[in-house]
Amino acid sequence: MDGASEWRIFSRIAVPMMMPGLITVFLFQFVGIWNNFLLPYVMLADDTKFPLTLGLYTLLNQGASQPALYTLVIMGCFLAILP
Repeated sequence: MDGASEWRIFSRIAVPMMMPGLITVFLFQFVGIWNNFLLPYVMLADDTKFPLTLGLYTLLNQGASQPALYTLVIMGCFLAILP
């Protein structure tokens, strides 16, 4: 539009129009991830049935007294984000 490059058109017109949709997608993802952590934390009493996020959290809390567990937590985080 009047000499603007494609990048400028995208950044000045398309991005502001997409912002409400992007915020909505972010909020839905955040709530889904948070529920994957909070609901099992409240409902499950057996540590062996925790999902990966909650298991890593408990390992990290135990790692404060045992620094050797930090390597397990880092490896577990790597395996959790791999898929």
